[in-house]
Amino acid sequence: MTLEEITRVLGEGPAVSSYSHHGEDQQLNYADLTESGIRALFHDGRLGCVAADAFTGPQVRLDAAPR
Repeated sequence: MTLEEITRVLGEGPAVSSYSHHGEDQQLNYADLTESGIRALFHDGRLGCVAADAFTGPQVRLDAAPR
């Protein structure tokens, strides 16, 4: 997914976004979506990973153990 697709689905824009510059191109590194409590990490402009904030984000489990 792209950042635009994510914001459309979640209904919120990023509070913080980080870009790196390569010559004249800029590349999105991550976007913090604070209302949802997640950080979306990008590779080549597409979603590569989602990290949940342990305090405010969605509760996640790994092999039935809370993380």
